[in-house]
Amino acid sequence: MARQKQTSKPPQLSQASATSPASQPPQLTSANVAASATQSARVFSPSTQAVTPAIPRTPLGRTVFESPAQSKVLTPEVLGNEIVKLFVGNKRKEFTVHKKLLCDRADYFSKAFNGIFQEAQRGEMYLPEDDPDTVALLVDFLYRGTVPKAKLIAGGARPLEKLYYLADKLCLPELMDRSADELRSFGTISPFINSDDEINRKWTETHNGSKVRLLCVAEVAFRMRHYSGNPEKGDLYMTLCDTCPDFFCDLFKFQTKYGNRLEETRHLSTWKAKLDSLDPCVFHCHEENAPCYLKGFV
Repeated sequence: MARQKQTSKPPQLSQASATSPASQPPQLTSANVAASATQSARVFSPSTQAVTPAIPRTPLGRTVFESPAQSKVLTPEVLGNEIVKLFVGNKRKEFTVHKKLLCDRADYFSKAFNGIFQEAQRGEMYLPEDDPDTVALLVDFLYRGTVPKAKLIAGGARPLEKLYYLADKLCLPELMDRSADELRSFGTISPFINSDDEINRKWTETHNGSKVRLLCVAEVAFRMRHYSGNPEKGDLYMTLCDTCPDFFCDLFKFQTKYGNRLEETRHLSTWKAKLDSLDPCVFHCHEENAPCYLKGFV
């Protein structure tokens, strides 16, 4: 699905009645699937007639799975023997994925393919609003446990941004964190932000508290401190006072919290070096002292 403004939420499973033998199974609709996932502590799998263990969650309510990069070899036991299909975008590009792998890694897909919905019966899901290239990166992460390097992917930071947005929408915290780290490292190639229009777009596509926003204000704060004494550089952002006032609120909060670090890193030559002076977990979605792929899952 395309990224929604400010308050975009993950899709929700419809609750249409399926009690009548003649009734059609309900279909996945676009609302909050995460809320549906938290209604029970155990998930029933019609295909196996068995109850699987409860899915662990962080204090934020996000699903915590074993890191794909740290998981077992992709044996038949890990992959399962069922295949499902995802049809993505207006042209319905087809992705064939192992059902067990997909559902074990993403609670959103587990609710769709292991419930009473059309997706479960047909083994197919349609995602017309999502971008096929971004879903391709998601599938690659599920199988390989990695995200592409900014310098090796066409389009630079933009595909990684879209991957972050999709991970946020599907409640995949590790993918969000890995994508954020690659976006942060993009500073070794070129600035993450190149224009006022780009800042406006990022604030339109993200919600309050997004780590993509934090990356933006961090780069601008470090850049402005680097060019202190040159007011013309600061004037580049003045039009945002009218077009994106939330940007300046976020920038002020960052400067208040990390003012000393801005001064200490003024001599560093690259944006990545300046951003690396901060704990990487600053740009992660997990809470303090919560599991992090950089520090190992607990």
